[in-house]
Amino acid sequence: MKIVIDSGIFMNISYLPEIEGDIYIPSSILDEVKSYNAKNVMDLALANQKVITLHPEKIYIQKINDLARSMGQTRLSPQDVEVLALALSLSEHDEVMIITDDYGLKNIAHQLKMKTMGMKTSKGNKRREYSFICLACNSKFSRTIDECETCGHNKFKRVWR
Repeated sequence: MKIVIDSGIFMNISYLPEIEGDIYIPSSILDEVKSYNAKNVMDLALANQKVITLHPEKIYIQKINDLARSMGQTRLSPQDVEVLALALSLSEHDEVMIITDDYGLKNIAHQLKMKTMGMKTSKGNKRREYSFICLACNSKFSRTIDECETCGHNKFKRVWR
């Protein structure tokens, strides 16, 4: 099994040794890790080849961006998108698990039928569905849209279904 992790895993040194399997990160995470301790953990893991960096292809990044938009997951960072894109590309040939405590990231992974696991959290193991409510006329939509079909307003509130 191949494991794709996000930057949060480097925040606590005790998590990394517990992970069995090939561990991958997108190269964008290298710039995201800022704290001194987390950077040391990451650098040590890279030097010991415990973690492998890859850059996901643009086609997978676009697929994740399109899926995230359709699901209303508009708050993903570029690094989150790349974690998902890398996992998607690896899943074409191997079984993949994403280890993260980010609920938005987990939600899209579940839509892609990928396994997820949290290190600090056990929640977020089910896909969340959202509705969108127009802030002008309160019309409700089950999908992301740019403009309200009722009144033409372009601001929406996202709520769980």
